[in-house]
Amino acid sequence: ECVETGIPGFVYNKKGFPLVFNINDELIQVAAIGVHGWETLFRGLIERYGEGGTVIIWFMGMDMGENSARRVMRLKGQFNCAERIKISLSRLQSLGWGKFEIAECDEDGKKIVIRVRDSLEELVTHDIEGYESNFLRGFLVGLISILFGKACRGTETKCVRKGDEFCEFLIR
Repeated sequence: ECVETGIPGFVYNKKGFPLVFNINDELIQVAAIGVHGWETLFRGLIERYGEGGTVIIWFMGMDMGENSARRVMRLKGQFNCAERIKISLSRLQSLGWGKFEIAECDEDGKKIVIRVRDSLEELVTHDIEGYESNFLRGFLVGLISILFGKACRGTETKCVRKGDEFCEFLIR
């Protein structure tokens, strides 16, 4: 049942609750937070805790990336590491975090380059001076560390903020 609010373009679906993803026959409830909500969360952490806030954001991303990797490891079927990474990035993309592309993946050398276009994190932090993509970098480090089976480090090698056409992360 959709409800008209009387505001042009604003309709909501009451029967669509709860919003769920079916991942490996497991229904996972999700909740959407709009751009302004994410901006408030990032800005609040940074304004309250300064550099410590950016560290918290990185660890939140890393923890979520590790959790995502553990979930994708439980998928039924035979998937190699690169396929599991693609599945994880597709899930992140479907949640609105950006458009992801694996530019390079060397499973033997344990190195991957991931490009992100239309990054939600860039959108909500664009006017926070000196901010880097801490959440996404942390997420990707956590995800790849679990899937590669070793502790990894991540560097943002290209950034929209610096005039590049996409953000690029090197994880090794």
